[in-house]
Amino acid sequence: MYEVRRLKSVVLRRDHPKWVSSLAALRLLLPLSLLLLLPVLTPLAQALPGSTTDQRYTLLGKIGQSYLIRMDLEQDGETLRGGYVYERAGVVRPGSNRINLSGQIDSEGQITLVEMAAADGSTPHRTGEFAGKLGKVLIDGEPKLFFSGTWTRMRDGRKLPFNLQELGEFRQVFGTSRLTVRERREENRSLNYTIRLNLPTLGQAESGFNRQLAAIVDPLVTEFKKDVAELRRDDQGRGGELPPSSLEIDYVIVQATPQLLSLQLTIYSYTGGAHPNSQTRSLNWDPRRERLLVLADLFSPIAPAGRIIADYCRRELARLDLGDPQWVARGTAFNDQNYQRWNPTRAGLRITFDPYLVAAYVQGSFEVTIPWERLKTMLRSPAEIGEAKN
Repeated sequence: MYEVRRLKSVVLRRDHPKWVSSLAALRLLLPLSLLLLLPVLTPLAQALPGSTTDQRYTLLGKIGQSYLIRMDLEQDGETLRGGYVYERAGVVRPGSNRINLSGQIDSEGQITLVEMAAADGSTPHRTGEFAGKLGKVLIDGEPKLFFSGTWTRMRDGRKLPFNLQELGEFRQVFGTSRLTVRERREENRSLNYTIRLNLPTLGQAESGFNRQLAAIVDPLVTEFKKDVAELRRDDQGRGGELPPSSLEIDYVIVQATPQLLSLQLTIYSYTGGAHPNSQTRSLNWDPRRERLLVLADLFSPIAPAGRIIADYCRRELARLDLGDPQWVARGTAFNDQNYQRWNPTRAGLRITFDPYLVAAYVQGSFEVTIPWERLKTMLRSPAEIGEAKN
């Protein structure tokens, strides 16, 4: 079952005189990447009215000229909920840097979002507000969503412009292949387990990207089923019903450009025991050459780059006082096992350390982002990481 989310709107026909003249003028004056900077472009964007069905959006952009952010929104009628994170170098616990958002969208696409955050375990309080317009324009048959306006900081009233553009994962086209999403659900009542997979596909079923994704996901599903079957055999002598088990695999698109499709898979499983298991995987794909990218493809030579990456990760993690410096040292040593979970971001190269890799399970996972400035002299080519640095 394929689910492709589409935005509802009315757009100008491509042969409409106003469309032709406006678009031609824009293409002469500036590249498309600068559309976000000009508020006078709103006549070309169609307002997004309140939808009666759920819609989800991921938007990338800036507050002011310096603050890179990634915003995720979910729309239910006129109600919007979601959150955003600042994309910056350094170490974070995934989720700890998320700022929650809630607000409304009216029939003209005007949005007010209130942000709520808490410091050091305090009660969440209002820290800022996004006020602006959500609209879209149809370019070469593909809708592009924009959100621009003014961000206000509550504590001192400081105001900065913000400009965001949708990371159009469901509409992203790589050559002649279109990225879509496929949901798979499986239940086994006798073994009392459920499996839910929500994953992207690119092009035909047997495409190189889909085979690489299957090479990651299929062994995880096989291992989960094997573990549940072993639990069943062990439990037969005791009788009774098996406790419920579950496996969920989802994904986040970190970058989607003609040069790079970068994914992070999130894997959650529970087969009994003291706690569930959570882990991640990365898949970085070059759509032009139809090949998997490994970390060594980004750097020449890889050895000195690896030393810089490992040293930076070790220093950042040491700041958290995780309890066992030797555990951190082993988990940050530069090798394929420790550094297989990587994604290029606009702020730098992000490395994910799953539970148990650098500390005990109770400490959770960590993300360390090495700024591109530290690595620029060893990058093979900016094209190898697409437009991640822009």
